[in-house]
Amino acid sequence: MAPAHDLRQGQAIRYTGHVPLLLGVMHRTPGNLRAFVQAIIRYIGTGKSADVRFGSTDKIELIDVSRQQ
Repeated sequence: MAPAHDLRQGQAIRYTGHVPLLLGVMHRTPGNLRAFVQAIIRYIGTGKSADVRFGSTDKIELIDVSRQQ
């Protein structure tokens, strides 16, 4: 398990019981508010994408995937 601020584009994570790929990751610190990580994910099974937010210290489970053409 890794903190959300260590996420990188192209990694696979476990999110709500599914395995999506990270298409884009931004670490945001808006003014007086707490920092958060905003990520665009694409679910491998369905192909749908979503925009999600994690707290910068939330623990996220990373998944090892093998890529083939």
